[in-house]
Amino acid sequence: MPLSRAEVQRCYRERKKNREGEDYLAKERKRQQKYYTSVLQFSLSEKKKRNEEIKRVRKHRIARRLDRQPVIEREDNNDSISGYYSQESSSSRLVVRLPVRRNGTKTRLCRALETAKAKLKKVISDNIETKKKVRTLQKKVTETNNSKTENV
Repeated sequence: MPLSRAEVQRCYRERKKNREGEDYLAKERKRQQKYYTSVLQFSLSEKKKRNEEIKRVRKHRIARRLDRQPVIEREDNNDSISGYYSQESSSSRLVVRLPVRRNGTKTRLCRALETAKAKLKKVISDNIETKKKVRTLQKKVTETNNSKTENV
């Protein structure tokens, strides 16, 4: 499969970095500085416009980074409804990001959804298994503690 123009350019810059080293990086910094204009040169309205554009780009990059992350993530859940802490409220909540694709064939979308569901099912079954293991180990510990106190 042929490379896109961006990939070709990326490979070219990588080769230049490897060949020329620090000299190339210095030239590249100088080249990029030509396009930079300081915020001090802008009027108040232009500053505001530039900041809004930077915020928009930052949000877009974060959203793209989140889309590229693995399907299953963990998110802390620190909120408790009552004043009492239970084992569930101290654990983390499972968040599953399903693929959001508006373009593409129905088959591809269904296949992506099925893989996401399969991953979710596997994680849930692993979670159940680990909970069982924890319970059995806790019972063993309490039994050994009880037997030690009875023997003493």
